Amino acid sequence: MNVTILLDLDRVLLAGYILAVVCLNVTMYLISAFYHKKFGESTPKAGFAVAIILSVLCAASVFVNAGSGRTLGITQSSLLILSAGASASSAINLYFKMRKPRK
Repeated sequence: MNVTILLDLDRVLLAGYILAVVCLNVTMYLISAFYHKKFGESTPKAGFAVAIILSVLCAASVFVNAGSGRTLGITQSSLLILSAGASASSAINLYFKMRKPRK
C-alpha cells in the first residue's frame, strides 16, 4: 500500500473549512461547559467533543492518498456525517436546555 501526502490548494482549503467547523464546535463546547458551571445542570458536552475529534480526523485524512480513493472517500464521508450528526444533536439539546428560564 502506497501512502503519500498531498498538499494541493484545494486540499488545504477543504481542511481549513473543516477546521473552521471544528472552531465552531469548540465554541459550542465552551458555551456548554460555562452553562454547566454556572447553573450546575448537565449539558451535552460529549457530542461536541466527539464532533471535534471526528472532524480533526477528517481534516487530516484530506491530505492522505492511500491507494484506493473510493475507500478513503467513503471513510471521509462517514466521518463528516457522524461529526455533523453529533454536533447537531448536541446543539439542539443545548438549545432546549438553555431555553428554560433560570433565576
